[in-house]
Amino acid sequence: MKSILFLFLCFLSLRSEAQCPFISGAMIDAASSGLPSGEGKNEFIVFNTGSSSINVNSIFLSYGTSTSTTAFSIDGAAVPNVWVSPVTSGLFSNTGGTITQVTSGSIPANRNVVVISKDNAVSYDFQTFGTDVYVLSYDQGLAGVSGYLAAGRFPNTGSAPRYFRISQGATCRDTVSYIPDSLPGADGGGVKWNAAGVATYANTGSSGAVLPIQLLDFGVGIKEHNVELKWTVAASSSVRFFEIEKSTNGIEFLALAKIEATESDESPANQYLYRDNVLLEGNYFYRLKIIDEDGSSTYSSTKMVFYATVAKPVYFYPNPVKSYVTFLNNAGYETASVMDALGNIVLNQVLVSGPNCIDLSHLYSGVYWLRLGSARAIENYKIAKE
Repeated sequence: MKSILFLFLCFLSLRSEAQCPFISGAMIDAASSGLPSGEGKNEFIVFNTGSSSINVNSIFLSYGTSTSTTAFSIDGAAVPNVWVSPVTSGLFSNTGGTITQVTSGSIPANRNVVVISKDNAVSYDFQTFGTDVYVLSYDQGLAGVSGYLAAGRFPNTGSAPRYFRISQGATCRDTVSYIPDSLPGADGGGVKWNAAGVATYANTGSSGAVLPIQLLDFGVGIKEHNVELKWTVAASSSVRFFEIEKSTNGIEFLALAKIEATESDESPANQYLYRDNVLLEGNYFYRLKIIDEDGSSTYSSTKMVFYATVAKPVYFYPNPVKSYVTFLNNAGYETASVMDALGNIVLNQVLVSGPNCIDLSHLYSGVYWLRLGSARAIENYKIAKE
């Protein structure tokens, strides 16, 4: 009975909503500098691939005044060559990270993807979105792109909500909205959506990305009997203080501590450290609420750790494996890497707490090593592929 349950969980997770891509940000009121045809080509959308890799040709993006109409759309499924190389080069950067231009194929799980016209003329640094950022450039002249407005496809004024939607097939769909009149003035009106789809507005001057580059990194790990939180903020940021919020279910958060922002003229970044003494075994979720000098606030991404009072083993099924290997992640591992006999990494995957499944169907028969890692431990397990 246990083996049947594992297989069911594996196939269930492949179809679950958590696997789907979701929209996380957009540049609405971009700069028009260098474009005789207006600012529209410099506006962009940001989405996350979700908990599994996604083929770019399966993406359908739309925008409109309701969830059922599309004043603007990009249909990668209908037009396989809608994603093209940009006309200009060198405009995208990612300080301290990588930028990957994509025209076809798949993008790994949990990656931020910037969707922008191939004719953009404003230089952007996408470091706000993390170390690995992918860029999809679309050709607005193709039949798969409709409703394109050269003078600005996402209106900057109006009291009625405007909607962005990303779809992948019939079951994967995410819709978010913003109020144009809530955008800050001048060039660089950006919007960011949290996990609940709540919009946060900011002005960037079109110099960077959707939100001001304040939080450079945020990590959570286990050290002895404490959960250790570390984060780094650009010294030029207008942060007043941080609120650390904690949850045991990832949904309901309570304020844990308030940390005043510090200033330093000797370093380009300010680093912070906070230790939370944990007594009970279980999953713990943490996030930062960042409050600026003007009273506005934004949230960091949510980080999860598993605190165990006694180390627990990991059980795999089946082994040897034909297609999918499933296991119960009860020790708080965060990532999985599959390596061949020569030590080459052939697969990377982000793990969740509880049941996980890894697709090995594309690998040749042989012996592989499965490496499970977290902030506190790394374990290697031998897997035989039939």
